[in-house]
Amino acid sequence: MCLSFCALSQQQGVDRRLLAYHGDKIISLYESNKEAYNSILYKLDNSFYIVDKSKYTGPKESLLDISTVKSNTGESFNVSLLADLSAFNFMLYNFRVSQTEKTIYDLGDGRLMIFYSLNEVKENYSRGVNTSNDEKTK
Repeated sequence: MCLSFCALSQQQGVDRRLLAYHGDKIISLYESNKEAYNSILYKLDNSFYIVDKSKYTGPKESLLDISTVKSNTGESFNVSLLADLSAFNFMLYNFRVSQTEKTIYDLGDGRLMIFYSLNEVKENYSRGVNTSNDEKTK
């Protein structure tokens, strides 16, 4: 079933990462409310970035341990998933994201994964700001 369903979604332009998280609902949203779909896609692509830990000057006690992050099916998060950020779907994991403040995870490999607050993501989207995590890691 997924072969024809996934092929149909790709023809329609639905991002496969959103399909994996939202299922059929995202296809309906894509077809009926493109603005709402685009805002969800923006959130997926622009909610976090990765930096060297050496650049972080804030309090170390505010860093969250990546080992606490699990997938929706209970599997531990694997940092190697971040090797291809264009294929990575943070929505499939229980990352804590704050409404008002950045959330910072220590990846344990000398890097930090920094999530913008939900308010920042919403504001950036409305202003048309591209904060794509792909751009921050190049």
